[in-house]
Formats: sequence, C-alpha cells, structure tokens
Amino acid sequence: MGLTRKVLEEFCFARAVGTLLTVTEVIPTSDVAEAFKDLDVAILVGAMPRREGMERKDLLKANVRIFKQQGEALSQHAKKTCKVALSY
Repeated sequence: MGLTRKVLEEFCFARAVGTLLTVTEVIPTSDVAEAFKDLDVAILVGAMPRREGMERKDLLKANVRIFKQQGEALSQHAKKTCKVALSY
C-alpha cells in the first residue's frame, strides 16, 4: 500500500470516529477527476521533499510541476468557487 493511500485511510478513520468534526466527506482515491470533483475547499499539501545535493531551483521546478497538475485538476473538476490553501 502506498503512503498516500495509508494516510488517506487513516484520515477516513479519524473522520469516522468523530475526531474531524468539520469534514463532511473524504473519498480516498488516486483518480484526479474523482478527487477534485465539485470541491468547495482544497488543501494542497503534497510536495516533493528536498533531496541531498538538490539546489533550491531544482526543488521549485519539481514542486511547480506537482502544483500545476493539481491546479489543472481544480480548474477542470472543482467548483468555480472552490477555495484553495497551499502548503509546500
């Protein structure tokens, strides 16, 4: 099981036992269309960590690619009123 899937399942469990009271639904998926469909809020925290010997410009280039893909998915699938928080 990939790390992302494990994290999503743990998040779903926390929601199920009532520790995340403001979240109404979580759908663990790796399908972009399903993940971003009709979102009201998106919290984007996925970024590539800096590796040994990597220059900052290399890290930024890799993270731009990640967030560009997510931005395109938001544009195609989320509500036009979707609010986005970004952490990298």
